[in-house]
Amino acid sequence: WQVLIEGTGGAIAFHKSAWAMLAFDGSTFPPTIKHKPAGTIYLYDSHGYRSKIKKMSSSEPNKGLGVRLAADGNMEAEYEHRVEQCRELTARGGGARMSLNESYKMLLTYMVPSISYPLAITTFTETQCHDFNVIVDRTMLPKKLGLDRHMPKGALYAPLCLGGVNYPSFQVAQDQAGLLLLLKSLRWNQTMANDILVLLSINQLLSGLTEPIFEDTATDLSYVA
Repeated sequence: WQVLIEGTGGAIAFHKSAWAMLAFDGSTFPPTIKHKPAGTIYLYDSHGYRSKIKKMSSSEPNKGLGVRLAADGNMEAEYEHRVEQCRELTARGGGARMSLNESYKMLLTYMVPSISYPLAITTFTETQCHDFNVIVDRTMLPKKLGLDRHMPKGALYAPLCLGGVNYPSFQVAQDQAGLLLLLKSLRWNQTMANDILVLLSINQLLSGLTEPIFEDTATDLSYVA
């Protein structure tokens, strides 16, 4: 990668570079993650000077394109950042004088997209997604939209065509974004698609299904998740 970049007249900023590895200790059962695998990486610039590249723990988040991801799938740093973002956005929106219509537009076009930005690749739990909604709901429902935040959830989250408020749910938003990315990756049929198909095949084997896992929509496979 370094040679390819230099061949086109570019260069890697070594002080901004880092590496992490997801490795497992096979001497234990089940195998445990090595959070700090052995090894050191050095890169040379065009003048021959050597630089040591920062090594990150597999549980240490790396901020890239606005998302904090760790090699071991740890979501704690991203979760804490999104909680703080929810608080900041609701504090700003709560202090602004707006009509009900303007408040609803602000929620759908500014607050929700900002918080939901990384949801296509996150794995927040149901409780963590609920925490986002709780922070936003405390301000938006009673103060901006004039709704009781303890109203039946079916009426709150149901679409308008069914008589609901069509209020956004971050858990639903994460599921939708993740499924769209999954289908998009499969259609691209690249390396990620192959990895996904391998995982689906493993889950199909564990579930006991005799047909591809996406073809059977009737059998309850909640125990596989």
